[in-house]
Amino acid sequence: MLQQVRRFDPDVIVATQMVPAALVSSLRVERELTQPTIGVLTDFGVHDFWVQPGTDLLCVPDVSMAGPPFLPDERARLDVTGVPLMAGFEDPPSAPEARTMLGLDPVRPVALVLGGGLGIGVDVVALRLLASFTDLQIVVMTARNRHAQHVLAHAEAASGGRLRLRDWSDSMSIYFAAASVVVGKPGGLTVAEALASGRPLLATRSLRGQEGFNVRFLEQHGVGRLLGEAQLVEQIAAWLHDPQQLEAVQARAQRLGRRDGARAVARRALEFADRYRGFAIAETWS
Repeated sequence: MLQQVRRFDPDVIVATQMVPAALVSSLRVERELTQPTIGVLTDFGVHDFWVQPGTDLLCVPDVSMAGPPFLPDERARLDVTGVPLMAGFEDPPSAPEARTMLGLDPVRPVALVLGGGLGIGVDVVALRLLASFTDLQIVVMTARNRHAQHVLAHAEAASGGRLRLRDWSDSMSIYFAAASVVVGKPGGLTVAEALASGRPLLATRSLRGQEGFNVRFLEQHGVGRLLGEAQLVEQIAAWLHDPQQLEAVQARAQRLGRRDGARAVARRALEFADRYRGFAIAETWS
């Protein structure tokens, strides 16, 4: 890695995962590298492996993360930027507009079912929702789950348009905007995208670890939770029968969400790069 960094000769190093961030920090401490380093956290909790002496700045998703494991004198290195998201999340369409764009009924509620890049468990959730609700439109991102695509293809054909399958999209901001509620694996990006869109996230499974941070964040702020499949149906039914309750949850999510994280992180990276470049030039002239 040291050889690669030296060959590329950057003005700033941005790490979005804690292991490379720690490796770069070690090289900074050993004075093998001099470039400033920024760590960008994409989960809603801080693994203590992120806390490294050679990292100049940590960009975090939420102000609540400015506590342990950081000591008071380390918190000056934190900046609450939000998670970097695709540009479409900065100015998404309204729910009726998004549903029309996707060929959905603009009035009827929508559940967006996600399972990460592997589409974990989306077939089970989608079939449960399809059997439990008659007026709910269900959009499923099957991703690389070929089994789910095969199983759900038959259900989609028989659903009368209530079930829609998609394997991948680079316009996820539209799908989130179309949703009334999101059901998915609580990865950091999924949580950030849901909150930026003002949508609650319900998770039927979690890989623990970093996802455990995300589940606790959702539950503490009342914008989602981890539950079983039966509880999932009960929660969605409660929201659909009480639109005001659903709107209140969506409003809480909207207040928590940050839509300009990518722009904020890029701005800080450019500031550090300019500072390093100016210092290098000054050293050369002296």
